[in-house]
Amino acid sequence: MTAEESDRHKAMKDFLARTAQAAGLEVRVERSTKLRSSRPDVTIVGAGGLDLGCEAQYYNASPGSVLHRSKAHAAAGFSPNWITHDDTFHLVDRSNWWR
Repeated sequence: MTAEESDRHKAMKDFLARTAQAAGLEVRVERSTKLRSSRPDVTIVGAGGLDLGCEAQYYNASPGSVLHRSKAHAAAGFSPNWITHDDTFHLVDRSNWWR
């Protein structure tokens, strides 16, 4: 990972957290679950117990990694959501994605 990607990743996490907080939602950044089976970049705690486990993705992740992390988030009670800037990213059909 390059420094540029790291800065972009941090900026996306910050954007997600600020946007959710501005909407009055609770946010947790880089927090593990109680069982430590999952640690989303940003967890957005929604109404009615719907928690979004958000992952910013700018580099070339493997399909197995996306699947494994999505399953871990789901097992921890999160709705896994991946965020990218590129709608042609090769893994957008492997999980829930935002652009």
